[in-house]
Amino acid sequence: MFLSILIPTYNHDWRPLAIELLRQAERLTQHTVEIIVMDDASTDEVEPIEGVRYIPLEKNVGRSKIRNMLASHAKGDYLLFLDNDLFPVEDIYLEKMIKEAGRGVVVGGLKYRKTERIGALRYKYGVLYEQKGVEVRGKLPYDAFTSCAFLIDRESFGIVSFDETYCSYGHEDTKFGIDLRSANIPIRHIDAPVYHDDVDSNEQFLHKTRLAIDSLLEHQETAVEQSRLMRMYSKLGKMHIAWVFKVLFRLCHTIMEYNLKGKYPSITIYNLYKMGYLATKY
Repeated sequence: MFLSILIPTYNHDWRPLAIELLRQAERLTQHTVEIIVMDDASTDEVEPIEGVRYIPLEKNVGRSKIRNMLASHAKGDYLLFLDNDLFPVEDIYLEKMIKEAGRGVVVGGLKYRKTERIGALRYKYGVLYEQKGVEVRGKLPYDAFTSCAFLIDRESFGIVSFDETYCSYGHEDTKFGIDLRSANIPIRHIDAPVYHDDVDSNEQFLHKTRLAIDSLLEHQETAVEQSRLMRMYSKLGKMHIAWVFKVLFRLCHTIMEYNLKGKYPSITIYNLYKMGYLATKY
């Protein structure tokens, strides 16, 4: 097998991940492994390391296009996409993923380390909504898809690539999951998690949340079926109570943000904030 590990990066030190992957790849004597890092016009310079093909871009192209570009540079039969802020939980991560390789997509799952940032909104959200076991993810395989860490065969990726109309932050993976389902390309969830280490500050996470909702609204005709937030909003609309969240957001968004940017953010308030922001923008 020829495996291409593809890492998009922007203003982040990707080297710890790459060094660990190089170490694990050394044990895969029956397979060929290449690691390609593509830098989306970062302003922070990171010195390349031996054993990694580093491709800097002069212009920022966004989260969807950079993944398609990485695939076009890859030589492998299988493509392993990994975000730059991840780190394998086990030192047999690559072995596990390769063992499951076949037609379709393999997803290993996410975990969050317990750190001094335990009160952070991003950490709380990640643990509650993203850190799920195989059994839970397997029940709704397409809904549980995330683009930060997955393996796909080249033939399948040739059928379903990332939609480059998703230029800004958010929901390019939602659309990719929809396209996988439409093309009848299977997703298998296994127990091979990676740590998500670069937890955003509360303020950064709120900013990204608003960007993601803006992106969702821009593509609502195609993404609504797989977005939990849009499905809930649709139900509220049919019950004729969506306006309540719009009024609540306009009256209370400052108070909500005070809590969400503080040391003890509430996930309940965060969910109300998202629905209110969506209702205001819809």
